Amino acid sequence: MPRIHRVVTLSVIAVMLVAGLLLTNSNPGSSQPAHAAPDQQAVHRIQTQMVPNNWSMIPGGLGVGDSFRLLFVTDGTTTATSNVVSGYNAIVQNEAAKNTEFKAEMALVFRALVSVYQGMDARGNTVTRHLGNSPDAGHSSPIYWVKGDKAADDYADFYDGNWDSRNYKNSKGEDIHPSGGRIWTGSRNDGTPAYTDDAIKWSLTLGSPTAWWNLFRQTSQVAGGERRWSHVTGNEISFEFRPATDSYPIYGVSPLFKVRDALGPKPIISGPTEKVTGPFDVTITFPDDHHIKGMEVSDLVVAGGKASNLRGRNYTDVGKYGVTFTVTITPDYAKSIYDEDQTTVTVNMEPGAVSDQNGWGSIWSDTYTVKSSYVERVATTISFDSDGVGTVPRSWAFIPSTSLEGGDSFRLLFVTSDTRDAQSRNIDDYNRFVQNAAGRNELFKGFKSRFRVLASTYFNNAIDNAGTTGTGVPIYWLESAKVADSYTDFYDGSWASKAGTDEAGKRLGHSTDIWTGTNSNGTRYNQGLGSRTFYAIYADLGRHSTFGDTGTSTSYKNHFYALSPVLKIAEPGGL
Repeated sequence: MPRIHRVVTLSVIAVMLVAGLLLTNSNPGSSQPAHAAPDQQAVHRIQTQMVPNNWSMIPGGLGVGDSFRLLFVTDGTTTATSNVVSGYNAIVQNEAAKNTEFKAEMALVFRALVSVYQGMDARGNTVTRHLGNSPDAGHSSPIYWVKGDKAADDYADFYDGNWDSRNYKNSKGEDIHPSGGRIWTGSRNDGTPAYTDDAIKWSLTLGSPTAWWNLFRQTSQVAGGERRWSHVTGNEISFEFRPATDSYPIYGVSPLFKVRDALGPKPIISGPTEKVTGPFDVTITFPDDHHIKGMEVSDLVVAGGKASNLRGRNYTDVGKYGVTFTVTITPDYAKSIYDEDQTTVTVNMEPGAVSDQNGWGSIWSDTYTVKSSYVERVATTISFDSDGVGTVPRSWAFIPSTSLEGGDSFRLLFVTSDTRDAQSRNIDDYNRFVQNAAGRNELFKGFKSRFRVLASTYFNNAIDNAGTTGTGVPIYWLESAKVADSYTDFYDGSWASKAGTDEAGKRLGHSTDIWTGTNSNGTRYNQGLGSRTFYAIYADLGRHSTFGDTGTSTSYKNHFYALSPVLKIAEPGGL
């Protein structure tokens, strides 16, 4: 009887094993489904990271225009019990982040060279399919160990079972010798999901479930093994299967790196392609992967002209990428509008003003050149109609914007370069003061008496003295940006630009005190100029509201706003 019992027991075990195999092959879904076909899986879009040509991670012999990818083995280890590929990617990304040369954006797009159960295979997860495996062949590029030798010439070479180098490196480029030489991959040498053999096709991918045939024991594929140390080829990705509960490192594969010039791509300056007469606009466009921290007119070098009215972005938009600026360029001046020359615009931004997505901050300088006709900057007789509107020639130097056309009207605003006290109650004293300032500019000398101070006394409101009631016309800083679209906009408490300039068009300093005695709506403030309290309010474009909300003694000497008369551009066929 005991002998018969042993025979029955062995027979039962054999039947169980055979039944398990038949069950698996006839109905994979009931126990362990066959792995999804790689070409049916979703594939990450390959990401290209631009790097300067002095980056320390560029393999030897590569330079500007070359592309490559990097490979490493993690210092840390993991089991192979999970089939969630993002978990293995996170391990690789954390390891990549240990190398400070891999900027934050770079580290986040490293991928693990693993195939997971019912999910992404190693080729799809790292976007390293062979060329010709359409539709997702990807970009084939050489693959190097981090700060080491080349592992493969391209993706096909990477998956031919014979790497060019097996001198393993960690993410910092240090030599690494995995325990036992084993590295989890869950893959065959061609990067596809691993299985036991062609007949059974039992999954050995990472996270594969328990298998009947090996007595409920999870297993997954590893690379390397002890043969790695004898430099036997063919085991770089696939060598043997091991219990999934064992803990081994994994491979990390970088995004595609492409070497650019150390200074990075240029911003592109563009403007008129034909000869210009008078002011014109140019645009400065930065690449989409560049972060613009700030730009000013002083960042442009203009030969044969002058830059003004920079626009296209509020300085509060910090963090914006791919910005386009527009700036008005006014050619230099001569006595005849028929003298020709060239005007050249060059970007010359300080270090740190622009950086790419990985933090590299230098850029090229781009240059734009156009033939230009000098515009008049000599005193021109300007005729005024009965309404006090003066007509200026279309070539007049101080037309503030190229968007203005014949028949359009505007007014010019400036701040006097000199100062005086605010003790007089007579508005004409202040009008004469700003008129004298206007007279220091040759183009205003002929009609300086028509300029008005933008200030209020006990007897006068600024809105009336300056003739700014009603809807009105746009107001611009002299040789700078638009202040307001209309009088209504001018007195709404917020100007579109505080880029103040003086009577020569020179930009004001950061702290320029301006006597106003005026509320934001243009009426007299309680402490107007000449106040009996010897106290009046003033504005400071850098700190206060446009007309001010802080007062001081009227004995102090401050600057004043001056506003031109209404000026109209001559119609075509006119001046």
